[in-house]
Amino acid sequence: MQVAPVPPNEAARLAALRRLLVLDTPAEEEFDRLTHLAARIFDVPICLISLVDSDRQFIKSAVGLHVREAPRSTGFCPHAVAANASLVVEDACVDPRFADNPMVLGAPHIRFYAGAIISSREGLSLGSLCVIDRRARTFSEVDRSNLEALASVVSSTLERRLQAIRLGESQQRLAIQNDALRLLASDAALDEVLRRLVQGLESMLEGITCALLLLAPGSLTIERAIGPSLRPQLLEEQIGLDLTNHPGTCGAAALSRAVQVCSDYAADPRHATIADLLLDLGYASGWSLPIEGRNGELLAIYSCMYRTKSAPNPHDIALARQFANLVRMAIERRLHEQELLAARDQALQAATMKSQFLANMSHEIRTPMNAVIGMNGLLLDTDLDEYQRDCADTVKQSAESLLTIINDILDFSKIEAGRLDFESIDLDPHSIINDVADILQGQIREKRLGFEVEIDPEIPHSLRGDPGRIRQILLNLIGNGIKFTESGSISVRAFRIDSDERGTTVRFEVEDTGVGISPEALPRLFNSFTQADASTTRKFGGTGLGLAISRQLVALMGGEIGAESQPGRGSTFWFTLPLLPGSGSETRPQVEAIAAPAIEPRRYRVLVAEDNPVNQKVTQSQIERLGYRVDVVANGLEVVEALGRIRYDIILMDCRMPDMDGFEATRAIRRSEGAGRHVPIIALTASTLPQELHRCSDAGMDDYLIKPAKLEDLQRALTRHLKPGSEPDWQPFEPGRCLPSLGVASPDADTSQPVDWTQLDQLVGIQDARHTEFARGLFETFLRDAPVRMAQAAVALDLGRAPEFALAMHTLKSASSNVGAVRFSRMAAQHEAAAQSGDLNGVRRSWPDLARELDLVKKAIRDEARKAA
Repeated sequence: MQVAPVPPNEAARLAALRRLLVLDTPAEEEFDRLTHLAARIFDVPICLISLVDSDRQFIKSAVGLHVREAPRSTGFCPHAVAANASLVVEDACVDPRFADNPMVLGAPHIRFYAGAIISSREGLSLGSLCVIDRRARTFSEVDRSNLEALASVVSSTLERRLQAIRLGESQQRLAIQNDALRLLASDAALDEVLRRLVQGLESMLEGITCALLLLAPGSLTIERAIGPSLRPQLLEEQIGLDLTNHPGTCGAAALSRAVQVCSDYAADPRHATIADLLLDLGYASGWSLPIEGRNGELLAIYSCMYRTKSAPNPHDIALARQFANLVRMAIERRLHEQELLAARDQALQAATMKSQFLANMSHEIRTPMNAVIGMNGLLLDTDLDEYQRDCADTVKQSAESLLTIINDILDFSKIEAGRLDFESIDLDPHSIINDVADILQGQIREKRLGFEVEIDPEIPHSLRGDPGRIRQILLNLIGNGIKFTESGSISVRAFRIDSDERGTTVRFEVEDTGVGISPEALPRLFNSFTQADASTTRKFGGTGLGLAISRQLVALMGGEIGAESQPGRGSTFWFTLPLLPGSGSETRPQVEAIAAPAIEPRRYRVLVAEDNPVNQKVTQSQIERLGYRVDVVANGLEVVEALGRIRYDIILMDCRMPDMDGFEATRAIRRSEGAGRHVPIIALTASTLPQELHRCSDAGMDDYLIKPAKLEDLQRALTRHLKPGSEPDWQPFEPGRCLPSLGVASPDADTSQPVDWTQLDQLVGIQDARHTEFARGLFETFLRDAPVRMAQAAVALDLGRAPEFALAMHTLKSASSNVGAVRFSRMAAQHEAAAQSGDLNGVRRSWPDLARELDLVKKAIRDEARKAA
């Protein structure tokens, strides 16, 4: 018997074969169809797809034989591989290469063989598609050509199969990594993030059990061990172990800083002392991967074990390195955060001590200063000669200057300590400016300066804000202008730069013709204890706190401040402030269909619990548009925590959220409430099923809205539970009563286009809402979030995890409806319902349609964004 020679490119050929990840895999329908087709075309009893490994033939598909592998030494296929060409043996009994072959003399009694080469994309021979008969026969050139064409199909099918595997792995890895990064960005504990990464690597590598050994800083001692699939006792035994003297791949990897592989624990001397333990636990082989920090310090060891004698391929190690990078990022980020927190705490403690000291000292100095000013005033009311009066006047001016400095220090310390309070009351910008002008008229006349006031008549006379702080800023800026101007004039101007139903933004300007400021000094002008230069302080006095206080006051009121100047020609200081509509505001809402509520919204504080970023933006915008103060959290745990800090008047609660859902959060709130307190909770749900609404009622919710809710529906729900003049009253809702809503199946929605823009108009309450800044942010969030949700759904679908797939569809359903993608929203709802019923096969058939529809939605949104731009 003649054994086929080994090809000269054997190493490259075997590498190409193993790259395809096809060896030792079960039968697959695509390959079985090809072997059956070849058997029918050539009318043979036996047909094989045979792949030649180092010492065997792996049979991927077979007709007429029930074998999974055969020796390489007795095979016909290795001869074709060695020649890198098709092989035809019309009668093996007379062919000297095969006449005494045991497969000819015995079963399966091969007389005729024809095999065409299966090639890799590099052109390397991997095996053959062969047809076999138990009788001798001829094989024409047409037959040879047809067989080679079928073998080419097998080759391309192997490559497509690998691409599908890689795509599935990529999607699964992306979902795992996104989950880990989301946890990393949250306040999740480091061990939870690392546990997910260990489980993620296990799910990506078949037949593997993983553990993560975290080392104490600066040593090779195991500080913590994380292995969700291992017995806790085994993990506890690892803690405190010094890898310097520890046998096995973990210690070797720690010392060498390289991957260490053991294909047989029983035969490897490195595991002599622990082989019995590993074998008792059912592990036969394994490998370890060291994880180093950016500074070269060893952070952890990935330990991977198999229950059979095996070894990782390069793909396995490359995948593990990707997960190791995430482990390193998680560990280093948490270490960095701990350092930052420690530094922040020290800085906060120092700042607090400084602010408390300044506040205490300011108060202590103010008390005797008030006595000095008061007694000096009484002294000036007595009969004094000219010299005595001059001395008393000097004392008065000095005391008032010193009191101004003390007041500045007190304000500054209050701001730094976060103890400065702001009012929100009715004010008239016209009157504030005129009042300040009246106060400073004496100083202006004394320096014989010109003074002009210009106020935009479009600024409403009734707005809402803190008039005292606005007056303080204007007094500071105009006072500085007077102080630094020897001749010329001071001009004060106010303009309306923006106005809508939420209020008016006003720009204030103070222009002088004084000494001016150099370009080098402008950037640091608003810093604490800073003036333009030292000569300014010597000539004009002051602490340099006035502008710093003004900057912080403007920032705390939501505005901006700045300055423009030319040395020797004067300066212009400006600031902008957003002011709310006053009780007598002349502004009108943009949408007349939304009537003004009968309550005062700003009296109430609303908490929104919603995990989807698109839905968060929509609901927050709607509530702010209605005039309420609103905070947003992402899950039920954050709701309970927020209620412990702030007394909210009403809660809008999404039912489905991670960590703690809306039902559980509501029950926790109701358990903690006393007899005299009941915060109304309105459910936000995308389901209209009676059982879902009964769950809301049973959990203790007071009302519900079907997502996405129109603005008028939201307003009615809030006003129904927030009664003016008293604590909000409430009655448990009846699940049969449902508020009108767009929902995902709105009958008036336009489904002829990917996006129905009128849906967004109705949600936000603004005509052509897609052209607003809010809509642009909403679209950006949707375009960023939707592909991630689709990838998560695809992974869940591939793995057959119906609950995870349904949850992803539920999120996409409401988010897409909020941007007007009604058609896609309905399709997502259908996919959700199918997954909930367990019909994943139907979902797989319609999945491409859903993906294409999302592409249409994204294109429509981007096209509209380009039009708006």
